[in-house]
Amino acid sequence: MYLIAKEFINNSLKYANCQQIRMDIFKKSDHIYFHIQDDGIGFDLSHIPSSMGGTGLKNMRQRANFIKAQFNFQSKVGVGTYLHLSWNDTKKS
Repeated sequence: MYLIAKEFINNSLKYANCQQIRMDIFKKSDHIYFHIQDDGIGFDLSHIPSSMGGTGLKNMRQRANFIKAQFNFQSKVGVGTYLHLSWNDTKKS
């Protein structure tokens, strides 16, 4: 999760011209939820500019798969970008 957050924040600062990045982490029942969003320029997911490469998004998706998290990534031009992850908390007390 740390590496996913690091990638998102790096991309937000490098490409999004954002003013704010918000991150929430919480646990509800047996699920952990991680939400991060920026208020940047956003982009069209169907056309990732070559200057952005697209490897960051691929890496975040692979890392989410590694921890067996549901991955919901969205971006909208002029609005910003957000990422929601959720996964089962397998740690038993």
